[in-house]
Amino acid sequence: MRNCFALLLLLAAPNFARAQFPDTLFVVHCEFQKASPQAWLDLRAMVNDANARNVKLSIELGHSWVDVALANAPFAADINIWRQQGHALGAHHHGVTHPDFDGYTDTLLPARVGDMTAFKEKMETLLGELQFGGLDEAETDWPCLVPMRTMGGIGSVNIVSEPSFATVNHYPVWQISHMYIQNIAEIILLKNAHQNALSSQVVGAVTHVWNYAADPALCTDWWDYLLSIDPLGVNNKTVPGVLALQTPALASSHTLINASSGEQLKLTINTQYLFPNQPYHILFSASGVDVGYDLAGSGTDSIHLSLNIDRLTRKSYLSPNSLVFYDTAGNLDATGVAEGQLVGLGALAARLSGRTISAQALVMNIAGDIDLVSNVASIIIIP
Repeated sequence: MRNCFALLLLLAAPNFARAQFPDTLFVVHCEFQKASPQAWLDLRAMVNDANARNVKLSIELGHSWVDVALANAPFAADINIWRQQGHALGAHHHGVTHPDFDGYTDTLLPARVGDMTAFKEKMETLLGELQFGGLDEAETDWPCLVPMRTMGGIGSVNIVSEPSFATVNHYPVWQISHMYIQNIAEIILLKNAHQNALSSQVVGAVTHVWNYAADPALCTDWWDYLLSIDPLGVNNKTVPGVLALQTPALASSHTLINASSGEQLKLTINTQYLFPNQPYHILFSASGVDVGYDLAGSGTDSIHLSLNIDRLTRKSYLSPNSLVFYDTAGNLDATGVAEGQLVGLGALAARLSGRTISAQALVMNIAGDIDLVSNVASIIIIP
């Protein structure tokens, strides 16, 4: 038995000769059923331990942690403090098949507290725009416009991964994996995987606040190892740090457009080979109240799919001698990519300065059903 133990220690010994290590990711699940003032203090202690080792955490809060924070101003203030320290905040959701269902789902159930739009809105009262999460039942319950996803669980198969593009519940996400750690044997697995992973890969771990509170060494042993080989934390990333720079499903060549010149814009749909040759449609809306201009309704920048989803009508935005936008349609190429041009025909009316044009792409299948509803690309009109 001593020989086996010695072998494990040998395998886990750091390899300092490597020129470049893979990125690492550490996710913290804050279970909704465990939320309490004491649990928040435990999370705060966990963050402090991570800070001492230059480790950045991706903290995924269950919805009831929002209630705890909003009832205690110092807790709510921690959100901005942690972000300033380099940590990231997202959401954690237990779906209907989880033993501890958190009450939110798009499935109509008597026990439902609310749908996933309500879940997202609640999380955003504390976090602002929700960027990532570890959300169960993703194929039916992934909320609109959350672009990054964490996934994985028990077992070494979840340790090493690379960013991958997928559609869940018709929405595009970039996703990354992690392994649940709950004992020292899994820390050894992490170290071994880290020493053998490619520099293009990501070594991911996840645990709970209550795991840390029961035995802080479960986390600090791994963090001390990372500190020993990466003292500045260069390769330690958050979920947005790993995924935010990946190519979005819909991208605009500009985020600003000059009202005095009416520049040409290019919109690019990229589905990463998922939907080759399938038909697409780009819908536009704009803020403001001009009749025939604000397709999304008075005073809103949001896209509402019900506007054109049945008719897919071509609509011109502005008056003659101004910038004109059409609902752009066509077919993706063999790689699942398409580009659309929005051409400037002259200066825009001065009253349009400060407004936002928003675009959202739909990809349909041969039956006319929607396979993908993209992120929103926004362009602000400036003087």
